[in-house]
Amino acid sequence: MELTTDNQTAPTATATAVAHPLVDTVATLAARGADGVLRLGPRGAIWFAQGHIVLAEGPSSPDLAKVLVDADLGEERQLRALIDGRRRDDALGAGEPLEQLLDQRPDVHHLVDRLLHEYKLTALFEMLVPGDIQAEFAEGVVHPLGPRFGEHAVELLDKATRRMELWRRIAARIPSTTAVFSWAPDLPQRMESRLVTNDEWRYLAQLNGRQSVAEVINATGDSAFRVCSALYRLVLEGLIEECSTD
Repeated sequence: MELTTDNQTAPTATATAVAHPLVDTVATLAARGADGVLRLGPRGAIWFAQGHIVLAEGPSSPDLAKVLVDADLGEERQLRALIDGRRRDDALGAGEPLEQLLDQRPDVHHLVDRLLHEYKLTALFEMLVPGDIQAEFAEGVVHPLGPRFGEHAVELLDKATRRMELWRRIAARIPSTTAVFSWAPDLPQRMESRLVTNDEWRYLAQLNGRQSVAEVINATGDSAFRVCSALYRLVLEGLIEECSTD
């Protein structure tokens, strides 16, 4: 990974650091309390405020405004204006419109924090997959979300790294999203009952011996990791089984 630093206060001065992986890059930016955006390739970005990660977006990240709309947090036009319409390369000190909106609805703070946490975690997980990628850090570039939504950068990346390790184990049992699963005919021995989560129930409802994992992902709108990790648990417990392709 090649990291280029672009300081807005001196736009003609560009320094290239020694190549190093994303984990080390994020740790370095966090340690010095960086403010700015780390751009990774054409469609990846991690926004920092005081060394904390405010937002991360990967090549496959969904529209953030749509995520918030689906959570019934406001009208799409309003949320898009707050997030997409006002996103710009600006000096620190710009307003934080979403934070101002939440001041009017304190009851949804926890929901927004949870949605943004998962959004960032999924993006970081996705950006850990590529091996060699061009990275450029622009000092002083802020995201309209503002520092209120910043999370500890190293801890967040540690979670994404653990997710990557889990993904490798998942791939051993679900090697492709073209795989098709169905309910097991009987509960495993010594299991009289099993309480399923809301996510598991939604995925089980899609498993009919014909729907592929990719189709379950598309039907539910959930991330591939979220769907596959739930199916992985169900496979390990013997509650679902892969259908033969013969």
